[in-house]
Amino acid sequence: MSDDIKVGWATVIGLALLALSMFFSAIVHADAPTLVDRLVTAQIPLASRKEPSVDARELAEAIDSAAKGDRGWAALLLTTAASESALSARIARGDCLKHECDGGRAWSLYQIHANQQNGSAWGSPDLRVQTNEALRMLKQAGNRCRNFREVPRATCIVRAYAGRDPRMAIRGEEKRLAIFNRVLRKL
Repeated sequence: MSDDIKVGWATVIGLALLALSMFFSAIVHADAPTLVDRLVTAQIPLASRKEPSVDARELAEAIDSAAKGDRGWAALLLTTAASESALSARIARGDCLKHECDGGRAWSLYQIHANQQNGSAWGSPDLRVQTNEALRMLKQAGNRCRNFREVPRATCIVRAYAGRDPRMAIRGEEKRLAIFNRVLRKL
């Protein structure tokens, strides 16, 4: 074999090794998915198949902004929205049918009832406003749970958010907690 061919093969092998090292370096240094990316993915199985859902990225950004990166609160927010409205864009806009939204008493993806603390936010179609209000209410439910340490925290918050005694199970609780645990694992 001539020296030119040896140099040619050495060059090809060197370039192949360089390409492989760059490939593996890119994999090692690739950015991990953000919480927003994981929230978008987690919404897919939760959304209604009967009607259009809210924009997944917009909701994920609203949840991430409200939860300030806290996976637990983000999971509770997404679980609540999915359980209360199946992430329906129509319900988020406030276009509820007669049998929905607790007969017109509830608003948003999170089915929030009007009260003295949410008067300025109530009825807004803005997902950030809805999500911030839902988080405020979930945290308020969490504060109430300090008096019920015998009840697991997520269970207590789900019950208190529903306006119930945290010691008493609510209808659909098992399904809601299963959704919460699946979402939390994905985040």
